[in-house]
Amino acid sequence: MIHETFNELSDLQLAAGYRRVYGSTRRDGLPVVGRSDERSDIDIDEDVIVAAPLWHDWAKILVFQWNSDGSEFPELNFGGNGQSDDYGASGDSRTGGHHIIGVAEAMTRGRDHRPGRSPQTGISPPRHANRLRLPAVRQLASVDLNELSPMQTNVFLLRNIAGEFGYDSAVASRYNRLFRNPALTYLSAERLLIIYGERGLDGVRNEIRKLRRHGIL
Repeated sequence: MIHETFNELSDLQLAAGYRRVYGSTRRDGLPVVGRSDERSDIDIDEDVIVAAPLWHDWAKILVFQWNSDGSEFPELNFGGNGQSDDYGASGDSRTGGHHIIGVAEAMTRGRDHRPGRSPQTGISPPRHANRLRLPAVRQLASVDLNELSPMQTNVFLLRNIAGEFGYDSAVASRYNRLFRNPALTYLSAERLLIIYGERGLDGVRNEIRKLRRHGIL
């Protein structure tokens, strides 16, 4: 109970931080750290935030039970051999059986697997090797955006629209100094990734247009 309470409070505070830091804008449309009572530009479903920590661990009641001598059932681990799980290199990607049960139940119920809404955030590294890969709602070309960091993702997204704003990503110096770096500085990689997940490339374009209107690009 204490563990779940702490996770629940942490989850709510994390969501509030995302709304304030990545979802708040000034009157002119540029991002700013907002107050906790202000409207957010990004959609973080409060019901999902409340349910996620509970769903993450609910299956522990199945895998953690008492034996007659007071000891516990051993929880089985899945997802690798624990020694060479980083695509053959040294690594351990195993995760507890309660995670797998939770994922299976979510899939059976047809849960929404939008980025950031998976019930399983405890899958072990390295690079989530050998784990069950839940599909992203949006993909650009054949790139799995769930496997990239916010910075890597946004570099990829920005390259795809740079030409529309007069920048050629092949001309590295001009593209980096005058387009990519200002975009990530003013808008942040995380905000752009969230906007992309909700509104697609058109949402990212609209964010870049704000910079153009202010003479930043």
